[in-house]
Amino acid sequence: MTNDIHTRPQGYQGPAFDNEQQRDEMQARARQIATTILNQIKAAPAAIWQSWAMEKPAAIIWDGCAGLIFHVKGLQHKGLVVVTLDEGRDLYDVATLRDIDGDPVTTKQQKGVFCDELADVIDAMVERPQTMSDEEYTAALRAQGDPLLNFILTKAEQGQRPHVVQF
Repeated sequence: MTNDIHTRPQGYQGPAFDNEQQRDEMQARARQIATTILNQIKAAPAAIWQSWAMEKPAAIIWDGCAGLIFHVKGLQHKGLVVVTLDEGRDLYDVATLRDIDGDPVTTKQQKGVFCDELADVIDAMVERPQTMSDEEYTAALRAQGDPLLNFILTKAEQGQRPHVVQF
């Protein structure tokens, strides 16, 4: 995953602006907010947000609010996640989106999320429900049939912690 924050994901239709200065100011504000959101997510333990296989983070203006959009490949959700800042309440709104017939459709949504809860809320929407036990989660991961993941899980069960570096 790269730390680069772009102004628009591919195919996104942005809001209309009265002039170029207004557009530039809103895009700069969106990049600033997106960078803050990404940093708040990365403040959580890496094992949480890395399990989503997060990629392609981009700044976005969604329903008049600036935020961050990124693609995930989680256990429960494979698609887009949008996190927007409700500046009036200083809280985040989180939504998962799937592309259905070329249109983004919201599949889950949670409003009013505090910054210190952000990674856990996204994790519950994307990767692991809070009601899922460790055994159920491990079984669901094994069922995916990924040889690397199964190797890591086997080593963890044996009390070993292999260090895997992605490049």
